Amino acid sequence: MNRTIRSLFLLMLAAVLLSGCAEPEEGRFAPPQLLSSEEGEYSILLIVDETVSTEERSEIIDQVVSTATVRGILDEATIAKPSEYESLAIEETPAVLIMDTEEIVLQTTDMEEAEAFLADQ
Repeated sequence: MNRTIRSLFLLMLAAVLLSGCAEPEEGRFAPPQLLSSEEGEYSILLIVDETVSTEERSEIIDQVVSTATVRGILDEATIAKPSEYESLAIEETPAVLIMDTEEIVLQTTDMEEAEAFLADQ
């Protein structure tokens, strides 16, 4: 009996430890400083590398950030290089990450998808 309880305890302990090792859903968690500080508003992170021209950056800003501004749902917008947020594992640029107060709600390289998401909010 004592041995059974001990085995059961060890099994439960192993299950708890292994569950702590599970990786979170990829791309859903963002550094806290990137999250929106206002409920119902979004924080936008535009990831662009050196190959993106100034004109293309302006188009992205006009297309995505302007939509959020017009809808009144923009908390903050940031432009950064991929190297500044390596923990987000951005594989292709330009990329748009849209965050609410808890997590990344959209991560895409399709500017029209980002614009449509914001227009629906």
